[in-house]
Amino acid sequence: MSKDQGPPVGGNTQGGFSLIELMIALSVAAIGILGFSQAIVAAVVLNKVSQEEALARVGALEMLESCQSVEFGEVFARFNASQLDDPATGLIVSGGFAIQGLQAQSDDADGLVGEIEFPSLLQVDGDEELREDVVDVGLNTPRDLNADGIVDFADHSGDYKLLPIRVRVSWRGRGGDSSLEFRTVLSDL
Repeated sequence: MSKDQGPPVGGNTQGGFSLIELMIALSVAAIGILGFSQAIVAAVVLNKVSQEEALARVGALEMLESCQSVEFGEVFARFNASQLDDPATGLIVSGGFAIQGLQAQSDDADGLVGEIEFPSLLQVDGDEELREDVVDVGLNTPRDLNADGIVDFADHSGDYKLLPIRVRVSWRGRGGDSSLEFRTVLSDL
């Protein structure tokens, strides 16, 4: 004869989840979904930042190509910040340029994301002088620009043989303020 053992201890004979188990399972699922959604948002932001950087790189490289495509003796006059020495015809940039799809930083004076810089000094009258004596570590100056063997304090905008150039792009984007720059030296030697 067998004895009836009765219901198990705890009184629940049905299978399934208790309320506590259900709450734990929902909490784990919510944490997983939240983590996944944050990863998606981060990927979208990173993609936008990468697109902005690609626009900046292409714009800067196109501007360097523009500098290389004009007659060497006119590069400084066409691309410096002064409008007083601009040639009568052709491409003239006057120091700054826009790149479609990029927005200037809030403290940018001219509202343009791109700028072209030379070892030069802007004069009170608005003229810009190409100078050998300008100290700019990034452009490796002071430097003998007219290849006469002397670094002097004169304006060499009409007789340069070397032309250091910096193209900088600074923009306000999805990841905050960003910038990049390219430097090169054009030569007529």
